[in-house]
Amino acid sequence: MAIFLYGPGCISRLSYLGAIGIFASIVLAWSSRNLVRFGFPHWETGAYLTSYTSVALSEPLRYVPLVLATMLLFCIMLLSIGIYFGPELLDALGSIRAEEESGLWLAIVLIPLYCRFRRSGFRVVRGRRSDGF
Repeated sequence: MAIFLYGPGCISRLSYLGAIGIFASIVLAWSSRNLVRFGFPHWETGAYLTSYTSVALSEPLRYVPLVLATMLLFCIMLLSIGIYFGPELLDALGSIRAEEESGLWLAIVLIPLYCRFRRSGFRVVRGRRSDGF
């Protein structure tokens, strides 16, 4: 993406090369871990997650406490984010007619609207629900 925005000269910057190196090392480490753990033909974890999902759906009472604990932790996380950013959000809503604030809100709201429009276009073309791409 940086090459598209800034041209090929951005590769010569050390900060971009550092970011590329960090990202590549994370991907390489995770892929190596999957290769060691699951073997070569099945190194992608999607098949294992699918098998876990079928087990969870066949024995739902076994996984209810885990799902409830996960929901509780997500609610706590979202509530803490809301408490932290709530006053700032209310101030931003109060000054939404200012140019900088309206530009930020447009950037926040426009991306989900674009994604929804694109997804509905795929639904019309394909005649079914799409995966979002």
